[in-house]
Order: sequence, then structure tokens, then C-alpha cells
Amino acid sequence: RFYVLVDIAQICVGVVWGAVMTICLKRKVLSFDITRKISCII
Repeated sequence: RFYVLVDIAQICVGVVWGAVMTICLKRKVLSFDITRKISCII
């Protein structure tokens, strides 16, 4: 049961991260280098 919650949490984080990245890329706020570093941390 705990693992199911973890999977749901990861999916939620992925969806939110994808939405944030899309908005940032559309506004060209983040450069590719910064994006890559943040992705490596996560």
C-alpha cells in the first residue's frame, strides 16, 4: 500500500514538473544548462 502512494506521488511530481517546464520553456525563462542541472538533481 505504501508503494502505491509513492507511485502516485511520483506521477504527481512528474506532471507538475512537466507543466512547470513547459511554461518556463514557452517563456524562455530557463536556459537549457540550468534545466539540465535541475533535472540531474531530481
